[in-house]
Amino acid sequence: MKKLYILLIVALLSCAENNKEKKGAVEDNATDAIKQVEGSPTIKAEDLSSTTDENTVVDFSGVYELIDGTTYMIDSENFEIYKAAIVIERLSETDFGFYSAYKRKDISPIGDFGIIRKIENNFHKLAICDVEDVKGYTKDDFTKGLYLCNKVFIYQKGDSLGIVQYGGNFRNYMLYRKKDVDKDFQTSLVKTMKNTKLEYQQFLTDYKKAKNYDTSKLEIEDYFTGEIWKTTHRHKEPDAHFEKTHHYQNPHQDGKFIEYDKDFEYQFKVLVENATLEEADSGNSSFEELRSSILFRTLPFVENTNFDNFIEEEDYKKVDEQALKLEKLYPDFNKEGHNYRAIASYRLEFSQKFHTVVVTILKGEHEMESTLINYDLDGNIIDSKVIAYDEIAEGMFKIESKIELDKLTINSIADMEEKSETIEVFKILDNGKITPIITDGSENASLVDKVIEQLHLNKQKIKTDLIVSKVQPNNSNETIVVIPEIYGEYDAQMFELNSHIVLVNNTTGEITHKYFESSKTNGWISDAVRLAEIKIDTAPYMVSENKRAFGVRIYCYNNSQPNPYSNRTISLFIKSGNTLKKVLHNYEVMNHIGEWDTNCAGEFTDFTRTLIMSEEKTNEYFDIIVKSKITETKNVEDKNGECDSKETMTNETLVLKFNGKTYEKKEV
Repeated sequence: MKKLYILLIVALLSCAENNKEKKGAVEDNATDAIKQVEGSPTIKAEDLSSTTDENTVVDFSGVYELIDGTTYMIDSENFEIYKAAIVIERLSETDFGFYSAYKRKDISPIGDFGIIRKIENNFHKLAICDVEDVKGYTKDDFTKGLYLCNKVFIYQKGDSLGIVQYGGNFRNYMLYRKKDVDKDFQTSLVKTMKNTKLEYQQFLTDYKKAKNYDTSKLEIEDYFTGEIWKTTHRHKEPDAHFEKTHHYQNPHQDGKFIEYDKDFEYQFKVLVENATLEEADSGNSSFEELRSSILFRTLPFVENTNFDNFIEEEDYKKVDEQALKLEKLYPDFNKEGHNYRAIASYRLEFSQKFHTVVVTILKGEHEMESTLINYDLDGNIIDSKVIAYDEIAEGMFKIESKIELDKLTINSIADMEEKSETIEVFKILDNGKITPIITDGSENASLVDKVIEQLHLNKQKIKTDLIVSKVQPNNSNETIVVIPEIYGEYDAQMFELNSHIVLVNNTTGEITHKYFESSKTNGWISDAVRLAEIKIDTAPYMVSENKRAFGVRIYCYNNSQPNPYSNRTISLFIKSGNTLKKVLHNYEVMNHIGEWDTNCAGEFTDFTRTLIMSEEKTNEYFDIIVKSKITETKNVEDKNGECDSKETMTNETLVLKFNGKTYEKKEV
């Protein structure tokens, strides 16, 4: 029999205290959002502590840790909650105390604490009416009392809790499971949990005093309007008699979160009606059961997977790699020495005609990426796309994406000599295929489309994130466009590219000059050394008095931390009739290579080259003077364990001369 996986939904709304004069306005707001309930009950304070069958609840106290969480903001960006813990203790048959901490990306953990009470078959967070709320009283002359603040919805089954935490402009949707009490909290939460516990314990002291108030000095009456409780305190102090009303904001927040609530309720129903995570983990469930057990995220959603999200072992989740057919996307997944591991997953819904799952893959120790995968209804892969990437070998490359219902926007970031960003946009079709909406991150997207059409290229066979274009600085009506065409089979990290380099008339969109070279000779191959960037160089390379060349630069690097390597090459092109002619082929202008123990000891060699056009000619073309700067670095650990670094710099000069077809090196 399938286990039921029922969520606990808790709405912890921010308290809004208003005086009696504001009472009518709040009631009007509540009426707009919630149907009024006639015959609302009124309950005296002494009734709150009474125990009835309907108010008695199952003890769900314990220590819980997060499975998954998201913060949705009103009119702002949404955030993933990727770490959280909550401790719940039972204080009476109707009251529960709690303290918690949760962490979103790039911010410090946030703590929360409080007490909730069941009354009239619903839970509410409790607050304390304090002297600070009432003018004219000192602490000695004021009697504290509890009042209901914020509605809380609770459903609970076994070891599973689901929490929706309401704030003034946000909701936290969180799914918890009971943790092993012998295990410590995740490291980044420990300090916040400790501090929040101290605040909770102080609040608990005030709660106990307020709960046992002197009834001769204080009367409390709770009454119900629609779905909103209000609490009136009638204070009878020695020098005055006054009345104060407390109530909280509309829990529906003017309908801002209706769709998110429905999505969460949908997820709840799916988990109840289908397989549990434990059943899915057993490896015996069908693809449909597995898919249903994977946590659901609503759109839009920003995916920016990075190593900061996976610090502790608890951050790594169980993923059924076989059922998701990951080896089809990653042929090296189970090969010895590659150390691939699926560490997280969630699902999205674009269509009823296919299923979408996003899986995060750890590739060895230094790389991870998240891949969006579309499956047909039988669980076969239709198409996929890498939507996030992070690496810690050199820390220069990253991919992040915004996923929307109508498009997928992928931003590839390269932080090298100059930081650059390449944006590519995709549309997910009704059949599950992912097709590019051509854009090169510039104003020239329509021009690029025309180039692809004239070259009769298949858009599905283009490496769109490496498309580049640039207007000629010496001719504003002419644009250089570089189209990398995928040759043969494609893998995100291993591929070959044919090169199409053209000049386009900006007015007509017609190609005026073009150059093609296959991957067999152009060197545009990505394997252990990754081809990461293509750039157009329009520096004034005047090869003759009336001929100006432009450059195409290629940047490559590897992911080896003990043996880092990267290089940049340049090729030069000139007009020749209605074609382009390559006059310099893949000349290295930057190289970095090293070998070290990843701690200190090791050696590194770096060189950079600058090209300068000479006044001397060979075969009617100006020579190119190459100024090279070479830096050799040697690191050693001294007797005190400190890392000593010694650098040696040298300079070299070379000359490239034109041999009638291309430039070649000549020593000076």
